[in-house]
Amino acid sequence: MVQEMAPELVTSAEGMDVMEQELAEKITKLDGEIKQEPKIIKGDSVRKRRRRFLKSFVTN
Repeated sequence: MVQEMAPELVTSAEGMDVMEQELAEKITKLDGEIKQEPKIIKGDSVRKRRRRFLKSFVTN
């Protein structure tokens, strides 16, 4: 991951701060997406869950 970043960001303290802020933003975004995910219906079959999961991509 470090090899793909700009060298000036990796070597400077300011660059590390920028990377830390970007990472924190990505984490908060992912946390929000996880909270929006539907809960698993108990007692439901695995195939039904998979079908619903795949169907969610087709309808959106």
